Amino acid sequence: MASVIILLCMLSSLLSTVYSVKCVDCSYRNGVTCENEDNIVDCSDAGCVTISESCLINNYMVPSIKKGCADGITESQVLAVNDKDQLKTTVNIEFCNEELCNKGTPFAYVDNLGEPTEKYCESCYRNNTSDECVSRDRVACRGNQSKCISYIGTLNRADGTTGDYSIKGCVSDLICILKFGSLPGTIEMQEKLFACSEPLTEAIDCSGCE
Repeated sequence: MASVIILLCMLSSLLSTVYSVKCVDCSYRNGVTCENEDNIVDCSDAGCVTISESCLINNYMVPSIKKGCADGITESQVLAVNDKDQLKTTVNIEFCNEELCNKGTPFAYVDNLGEPTEKYCESCYRNNTSDECVSRDRVACRGNQSKCISYIGTLNRADGTTGDYSIKGCVSDLICILKFGSLPGTIEMQEKLFACSEPLTEAIDCSGCE
């Protein structure tokens, strides 16, 4: 019996070793190079991620990067929220499940959100306001963008700029679950409205009209 117990303990230890993954854990707001890649954490069997955020507002792009445990993420994917003209925030999630596999992984820019899906959302963007923006304009959703977002809140961008924003546009469904608090560079100071809804199937070509 004692030998059986010892064998079980050895197997348990071996399985624990096999399924334990160490990952780099670091982050940097307003930059593309993660600081302190010597900070290593045990992520159990979760795997590792490198998350690259590009926040483009009014043609001004601010990048941020974060590395760490996958925490429920099981595959690489691109998340995005955007209106038709002024706002595009993309998040590239690179997943891996080998020892220190996110060490040295570079920032990943995302230029192409994927093919149009024949789904549309109301499109508007306003800053310095806590009022809901309204527009007859529509933005075409792309790739894995399957929801429409309506957002009002106060955000602190990675460059240190804090402001009130009102946004409507297309969004990936995972952002509807994780919300803006999951982004490595954008910090939400206050949320007044965060709602996701089903997309429209008809576009209205009414650029600039409200």
